[in-house]
Amino acid sequence: ECFVRPHQKSTIVLQVTMPGGRQDLDSIEADMRQLLANEQYGCADASLAKMPESYCSGNYTATLSAFNFEPENDETSLLSDPPSPLFSGSEKVVTILGSGMVAGPAVEYLSRDKGCLVRVVSNAPGEAKNLCQHKSLADRRNVEGRTTDVMSDLSQLVEESDCLLSLLPQPFHVTVAKECIQKKTPLVTASYVSKEMSALDIEAKENGIPILCEMGLDPGMDHMSAMQIIDRMKRDGRELNSFSSLCGGLPAPEAANNIFGYKFSWSPKGVLTALSNDARYRKDGQLIEIEGADLLKHAKPFKLHNTPSFALEHLPNRDSMVYANSYGIETAETVYRGTLRYEGFCSHMASLQKLGFFQGDSRFDTVLQSVNIANLSQDLKRLVQKIESTASKESLSMLAIDGFCQFLQGELAYGEEERDMVLMQHTFNENQEDELVSSLIVYGDEDASAMAKTVGVTAAIGVKLVLEDMVEYGVVVPTKGAVYNPCLELLEKEGFVFEHH
Repeated sequence: ECFVRPHQKSTIVLQVTMPGGRQDLDSIEADMRQLLANEQYGCADASLAKMPESYCSGNYTATLSAFNFEPENDETSLLSDPPSPLFSGSEKVVTILGSGMVAGPAVEYLSRDKGCLVRVVSNAPGEAKNLCQHKSLADRRNVEGRTTDVMSDLSQLVEESDCLLSLLPQPFHVTVAKECIQKKTPLVTASYVSKEMSALDIEAKENGIPILCEMGLDPGMDHMSAMQIIDRMKRDGRELNSFSSLCGGLPAPEAANNIFGYKFSWSPKGVLTALSNDARYRKDGQLIEIEGADLLKHAKPFKLHNTPSFALEHLPNRDSMVYANSYGIETAETVYRGTLRYEGFCSHMASLQKLGFFQGDSRFDTVLQSVNIANLSQDLKRLVQKIESTASKESLSMLAIDGFCQFLQGELAYGEEERDMVLMQHTFNENQEDELVSSLIVYGDEDASAMAKTVGVTAAIGVKLVLEDMVEYGVVVPTKGAVYNPCLELLEKEGFVFEHH
């Protein structure tokens, strides 16, 4: 068995059987030690340790990894980590930072390559190991979970890896990227490129590594699927006058069984704060700017192409004009990116926002006491009464937005048998003769949610492309054909297929 660690000492566990028994084995050991002492191989800095007689408990046909190995002497401090079970001749080590819901599909995809050791590390005790023992990975012997202080041990984790996939929260990515640049180890993330990350572009190029970002669903698959069509239109000499892109992670219709038509698989606070973001887009040549406090008032009804049964709405998603530049469509009269929700979500959230439930400077109990239930619709009246009856003493003393989030996380969580859904639709030259619509629908299943699959598999494909030297150096997003063409092709093989109409 081999445990290969790039830039560090590697481990080989060798089991030898000789017809002459102990005498022949001693001769083999003497020859090996003589080889290690040869000055010609001094740069290898290798050492040899002999297993105790009890190592195999007399069963010399058993797999080596079935036994815990304890060296007989102190000359093998390099063997402090046991060999990876049944992992032979490894050439690539991928370390995944974080073991949340997105990590599972990423591990499953990457570990299909038996020549790749996939190591998951997490601060949460047992979480990484439990992930690696999931039934979808039951026969994968090239995965390992490790509990460690990720940021404290970051330098070693980077040094041991051929590529890192960071699924940590976005604020950690720049620190990880700087360490990767120092160690010349490529990095993949699913998060947006921040100004701080963008500033590392030249340094990454000088050190000869790619830092491939925005490899998820949104951002990620949205860039790739849009740019493939935009570039094709340019090659064909077709003019692009309007572009809109809509995306949303939602409960599947049968699970959208509350007044919001929405459920949370992680903290609701990010969703609520996003509902107060400023937005900007261009419509028919006119620049539209919306203040965050008014965002929910700008929701509009929407029907998914060829799937009118979904009653949806969309609201503007931050600054769409950034994509006019990054997509090379500066002359388009309409450039719009929006977030999809079920119809009624925005009006209900707007009412709760007006009542003070989004406030970060008032206590939760103060806001609840100020609500005049008599003035509310029946749906909102029942909701507020449910909040009042279930709120704990602890949550009542929180800030209003935090107490409300605690309620949402408890009451609007997915049930064990419920599945989610991802929707995405791009529209090019809307209401024109050459209008083109590209749409994607993905449902969750018993192994993973749709959100986890679309983000995790896309990020894993990014790692695959990096390991195959298909990504240019520097801070990169998947808006060029060298990345989006092979990635979309591999995503189709996983069942993520954009339908074009």
